[in-house]
Amino acid sequence: MFEKETMLRQFRDVRRLLVICLGNICRSPFAAAYLREKLAGQVEVREGGYLPKVNRPSPDTAHQAAAAFGVDLSKHRSRAFTDEDLDWAEMILCFDEENDNHLRKRLGGKADKIWPLGAVLDEGGPWIADPYKTSLESFHRTYKTIRNCCDELGMSHEA
Repeated sequence: MFEKETMLRQFRDVRRLLVICLGNICRSPFAAAYLREKLAGQVEVREGGYLPKVNRPSPDTAHQAAAAFGVDLSKHRSRAFTDEDLDWAEMILCFDEENDNHLRKRLGGKADKIWPLGAVLDEGGPWIADPYKTSLESFHRTYKTIRNCCDELGMSHEA
């Protein structure tokens, strides 16, 4: 269903990217911050969640794990994505089946721009589980997977 080569081919031309997870406090802020740094000047990155709770900080375990990858989440506050964000985005990245289903219902006929970030993985994809309320080690594993996926996307954008 999610073909890595198709995703990478589509990503090469993307200039506006939206990264979505449930609460916008763990996975999407890390991925968005990492991609903003990696693709600076090439791709504009927005992020959000569909949980209607906004202005929440990332958990302490997220801060600690993100710091190990050079990402600072200390100023991050959650936001809910809007219909404008969905229209603006040329590609939308999500993380798990729940995210994917929610987005596909909301986008209807424009769902072809939704991709699970883990689709670029050769093993273990396409879904990346939410580490919320888990251990620091779990956050490290999740962020390492996200970083590896983002690096793969970055290489395709440079091609």
